[in-house]
Amino acid sequence: MYMKDVEIEIQVKLEGADILEKFLSKNGKSKAENYQKDEYFTPPHKNFLAEYPVAEWLRLRQSKTNSINYKKWYYNKAGKSTHCDEYESEVGDMRLMRKMLGALGYKTIAIVEKTRETWLY
Repeated sequence: MYMKDVEIEIQVKLEGADILEKFLSKNGKSKAENYQKDEYFTPPHKNFLAEYPVAEWLRLRQSKTNSINYKKWYYNKAGKSTHCDEYESEVGDMRLMRKMLGALGYKTIAIVEKTRETWLY
């Protein structure tokens, strides 16, 4: 069965990241580095941080291409996420998008800056 627009992401906890970095430096090939600055917002009618685990977020991402993203997570009885609805679109003018969100009453709740590395092994 073909499913369009499906992303499968596997996250793992990693102890000894330096060991992995050394291994990849010897045996892999660095493909890309991508700086990302994520700004998370909460709307005036609902506090996204009021429930745990967090079930919704609205994010602006500054990167090679700028985007706005909304996710709604679904959890099982054990509190593990099973899947999410996700909507994402490119943003041309980040300054103007921030002004629009502010005019609608959205508040910044967190800013996360990171550099993602992609390796081929």
